[in-house]
Amino acid sequence: MNKVVKIDKVQPAITPMEMLNLAVNQGADLDKLEKLMDLQQRWESSEGKKAFSAAMAGFQSQLGTILKTRVGHNSNYADIDDIAKAIRPALDDAGLSYRFEQSQEALNITVVCIITHSAGHSEQTRFTAGADTSGGKNAIQSLASTVSYLRRYTLTGALGITTASDDNDGGRPSVTTEDLLQYNNLVRDEFFSISAVKQGLLTQDYSAAKEAWHEMDQDTQHALWKAPTKGGVFTTIERGLMKSPEWIAAE
Repeated sequence: MNKVVKIDKVQPAITPMEMLNLAVNQGADLDKLEKLMDLQQRWESSEGKKAFSAAMAGFQSQLGTILKTRVGHNSNYADIDDIAKAIRPALDDAGLSYRFEQSQEALNITVVCIITHSAGHSEQTRFTAGADTSGGKNAIQSLASTVSYLRRYTLTGALGITTASDDNDGGRPSVTTEDLLQYNNLVRDEFFSISAVKQGLLTQDYSAAKEAWHEMDQDTQHALWKAPTKGGVFTTIERGLMKSPEWIAAE
């Protein structure tokens, strides 16, 4: 007769909080309790990061490319209000929220976009730029224009969002969800270099823009060099400037 082998159920791992409660009930000394509290805090931080990463992946997989419907001086763009409206449902589903902080030193303005998950973990992206004095703006308009610009780029950078011009293909997606997710992650990883390139082009500081561009390896450059109609991060105007004689001559 075959002998029945009994298999015990795998017990779930005990959490640091359970260990802490057990230690308190057993009258553990203060030193041990402090170590367990520190362990609990590190465990919560780790779990928060995992939850945040999972939420970001879920958010990016749901969100399509946001269309650039506003007409600017040099190119079309996606307004911060349009972006906020487009991303709200996916943010809510993922348990994510965002807020901005800003500061000013002389003529330089810094905007920080802080992304927070419902589990408590948050990450931030910051960008600094000078006041936008183009087009005969007064002092207040110059500051407001720069703040709007920085909010747009810190938000899209922090969330890995891409924007694209409207197309004429009957609404069919021009890229797959997997391609878009990979591209969004790349934009997020290279956000500071991309922002520096854009700022250099905006201020016609081609040397700074070119230096930021070459901070990225050739594979990254090639991957980012995507047409704006396909969700590329650089506008048609910016792409043209990056092939101009001024760009080529910059050192």
